[in-house]
Amino acid sequence: MAETRWEEILEPWSRLVTVRVLGRPFQVPENNLLLRGFQYLAPERVPYGDFCWNAQCFNCRCLLRRGGAETSVLACQTVAREGDELLEVSPEVEQVLRDVLRAPTP
Repeated sequence: MAETRWEEILEPWSRLVTVRVLGRPFQVPENNLLLRGFQYLAPERVPYGDFCWNAQCFNCRCLLRRGGAETSVLACQTVAREGDELLEVSPEVEQVLRDVLRAPTP
């Protein structure tokens, strides 16, 4: 398995932020799109997911709670912030995160 070269994939970041996906907390790089955060969590699955990465397919739609408000967002267009909660994710997102979401909590 090839080593992931994050500096070529992700926007510059210096820390991880906590986001909750379907009730489970995960650490993803700050200053990056949610979909890139998903890639950080599942680097062998997300690149092969059915995503256009440019807001045309809507396959990365999620229901986001941020600052008490809930809104439908595209993970390929929304930068992850500390405390974000993804209450619902599309079937495509759930599929690529399947193993991460099923893993035992440390």
